[in-house]
Amino acid sequence: MSNNTDNDQDQPTEQSYNKTVVYTPDYPITVPVDDCQKVRMYRMTSMYENSDIYLHFGYCDDLGDGRGYTSGIIGFCTATGDAIQVIQAYNNLVPQPNEFSRYYDTLVSLANDQDDSTSKIKNYCQIWSAVSRDPMNGPLFRQAQMLVADSVDYVPAMNISNGLGLNYAISRGQMYDALVQHGNDTDQDSILALVNRTAIYFAQNPNATNLTASDSGTTGPSGSVVTTALGNQVDEITWLKKFLEVRRDDLTNPSDKSTASAWKQSVTRVDSYSYAVGQGDYNWTNNATFALDNDGNVFNVTCIGGFLASDDTSVPEQLPSESSFNLTLFLEVFIPLMIALIAAVAFFIWWRCCRRRRWSESKQKASVVDVWQ
Repeated sequence: MSNNTDNDQDQPTEQSYNKTVVYTPDYPITVPVDDCQKVRMYRMTSMYENSDIYLHFGYCDDLGDGRGYTSGIIGFCTATGDAIQVIQAYNNLVPQPNEFSRYYDTLVSLANDQDDSTSKIKNYCQIWSAVSRDPMNGPLFRQAQMLVADSVDYVPAMNISNGLGLNYAISRGQMYDALVQHGNDTDQDSILALVNRTAIYFAQNPNATNLTASDSGTTGPSGSVVTTALGNQVDEITWLKKFLEVRRDDLTNPSDKSTASAWKQSVTRVDSYSYAVGQGDYNWTNNATFALDNDGNVFNVTCIGGFLASDDTSVPEQLPSESSFNLTLFLEVFIPLMIALIAAVAFFIWWRCCRRRRWSESKQKASVVDVWQ
């Protein structure tokens, strides 16, 4: 009885373990993922985020969320500083002055002040979309977006994967998707917290590691063994399945209740990876990876065309100038004003006619009275 009590006391608890952050974004290990696997990772997450597999390099809009213009494949914002990072990366790839030069100083100022105003960069979205489609500079602009996107989400996710010793593309893809949604902070809903909770489970349930000892060492059914932050060795796919359970539970009952409603609707992205795991192609070596879309329907992802194949960069678009005719403004502002003006004139004419008619009728009545008198 006393031995069991001692063992229970030695078991790590989530409260004590989460006092430290095990993995950091700058873990210095080379990322062992080929380009095709990386493309599939991005496209699968794009399906969950955008309901299609394309990378929207040319997207740009003012969402009215206090972040200025939101643009590009992961929503680079003019008020938060990541949009100017893309333009700086682009400046390193193409000669200057370039398409964004007219706005560069203003964009730096907006980022430094976290200013969401767009009045001083009125053609920004047109330029962003046009450059992404440009036959010459478009590939370089998309490359600049990828460089910044990698530094924000992909590299930190791969560093976490390296720390665990994950070998399969499907495991690393799940780390990327989890980081995109949960973030890389130290809160209880972050990817780090999910990794920690998964480690605690295997520390408390050593018989669940799905490993067997042999003359050649410890092995598991998937052929790959990972080591948790608490030192437990676990079969990689066994670890991944448990991580997916932990993540799904967090989505249905997050620590941050402000995200609860939206996150409950997003559990399909976890079920999608569970479906892909069930297909058995752990390293994504088949021609296509099969998973579930946001409606639970099966879709397939390939790496055909690579990162530069996108639905919104195939049609060239004319770059605007500051003095160019703004058709959108004309349609949305001037035409309604003209309609209102015409309506006002018509009303005025009708009113004058009615008034004149009443005056004429009054005069006729007065004349009749005079005759009778």
